[in-house]
Order: sequence, then C-alpha cells, then structure tokens
Amino acid sequence: MLPKKKVAIVANSTWNIYNFRQNIIKKLIDSNFEVIVIAPVDEYIASLSHIEGLIYVPLRRLSRKSTNPLRDLLLVQELFRIYRRVQPDLVIHYTIKPNIYGNFAAFLQSIPSICIVTGLGYSFIHNGW
Repeated sequence: MLPKKKVAIVANSTWNIYNFRQNIIKKLIDSNFEVIVIAPVDEYIASLSHIEGLIYVPLRRLSRKSTNPLRDLLLVQELFRIYRRVQPDLVIHYTIKPNIYGNFAAFLQSIPSICIVTGLGYSFIHNGW
C-alpha cells in the first residue's frame, strides 16, 4: 500500500482552524490523507484534539499583530524547518502571514502550496480607503 499523502494546514490561530476548517480536515482524513495543522497554541487546541488522525505542530514565532521584520524573518525560518521536518505533499495557507511567509518557505523547498484569502468583505462594506 502506498504511504498517505500529507497535507499541512497553516493559520494564525487554532481558533481559526476550529471555527472554519474542521470540515475540510475531516474530509481529507476520510479521504486517506494525513493532515497536519500548524498554528500557534491557543485555548482552541483542546477542541481540535477530538479529530482522530489529526497531527498538530505548534507555531511559536507567529505574532498576528507584530510588524517587526526580524520577527517575520524568524517565522519564515520556523516554517521552513517545520516543512522540512514534516515533509508535506501540499500546504494550504490561511490568513495573511501564513499566506506570505509560509508560501515563501514552501517555495524554497519546492512544496506545492495554496494560499487562501478570506474575509475581504470587511474591506468593501466601508466607504473610503
């Protein structure tokens, strides 16, 4: 039997994964994929533990509010090392920093990745810039 294909899902919080990505995770696991969630630790990590077969890798360097370029460079380095260790066949990035820095880390290792941008509605409900 062939080994399972690995799909990594990266977001800026496990809250995001818990509230919006459970269905895709369950569908991937049911379709015989190995699913790895990569996100910072928050109170929702315990809520994801009930998904059988889900692998969680904590992301320590992601700060959603930081604009420090050095901190962001350390995030790229951390994601690069995680991708090298878990060797995903595909990475799905959600939220802005994983989209930018995670995609770059995946590119450096020739790992196919998908960047998904959600929540643009907020930008269009207000007038002006």
